[in-house]
Amino acid sequence: MTWEEHLASNKQSTAILDVRPANIYNIVHLVNTLNIPYELLLSMSKDQVLKQIAETWQDQEVPVSCARGVSSRLAVKYLEGVGVRSYSIKGGIVAYRQHYDPMIP
Repeated sequence: MTWEEHLASNKQSTAILDVRPANIYNIVHLVNTLNIPYELLLSMSKDQVLKQIAETWQDQEVPVSCARGVSSRLAVKYLEGVGVRSYSIKGGIVAYRQHYDPMIP
């Protein structure tokens, strides 16, 4: 899903799972995001993932973002493998910066 599609949908009120490394996330991130770095996500048990996702998204589909869209696609495959409905936001924060907020570093 593109940023345009995500922002135009009713899903825009849902928090975004940001899978970038924590040190990069801490430099810049969008409002209403939860950071679980991709490497950390892979190391979590299925129960840990489901608990973390349930606390934030309940039964909603989880939008996933990263820097450019690569890690988010991999995270979606992992999440769907443990039973979590999710989708990757194409282009990640780089695409968001290009289309919506050029002030993001």
